[in-house]
Amino acid sequence: MENIRDNIIFVQFFENLKLSIPIGHKAIEDIFNTPYDYPELDPVRDEICRCIMCGMPQSAITLTNHFMELSLKVCLMYKYVNDNNQSLQNPMDCLKKAMKKYDNEVLSNNINTAYSVGLITEEQKDSLHSFRENFRNPYSHATLSNTVGKSTVGVQEHIIDDSTNIEELAKSTFDKSKDVMIEITGLPLIRGIIQHQFSIEDSVPYFREVDEIVRTMLSKLDITERKNNKT
Repeated sequence: MENIRDNIIFVQFFENLKLSIPIGHKAIEDIFNTPYDYPELDPVRDEICRCIMCGMPQSAITLTNHFMELSLKVCLMYKYVNDNNQSLQNPMDCLKKAMKKYDNEVLSNNINTAYSVGLITEEQKDSLHSFRENFRNPYSHATLSNTVGKSTVGVQEHIIDDSTNIEELAKSTFDKSKDVMIEITGLPLIRGIIQHQFSIEDSVPYFREVDEIVRTMLSKLDITERKNNKT
């Protein structure tokens, strides 16, 4: 019996993939087909694209959070090497100094530094800080209030008083007969459903904006100097 059940789950999963991949691929086809030519960043970019294509929006958001932090560190390190290599003369020593400077720095400081050294515009700096507050912190630290904010949902009034009936509460949350509107933060029991719905809407535009910022930063680096430093 267990083998049959497992097989049914696999078939359903495969059928969902067949529906999800064409839609997801269309949403990020240009990013998926246009690598950065930076092995430090391309594997993560590729994996986020695959998460989106496979219909895993929460995975895409959490990995985009990682990607945002990683790309800032990588670009700041190479910027530091480009600016200081001539005076220090030893590229590897310079890279070590850059890693020590940025690798353990907090995200907000790396965002501000990227702006101060000219890797990003002021508008992009503001966008990155917004992403830090609205995506990186809520999803990476699992803070429900930050994930859903003050969004509300309708529930049946009698369900609110029946705190012991958890299953009925979850089923009735999106019922069309909405007697009472309450903030989602008051319904932690259905957190998974709510966060998934939010992530479906947010994962693609979030990733696309971060990708655009990453390409801006890479375009401002001296690629020739970078290649010399790696040989």
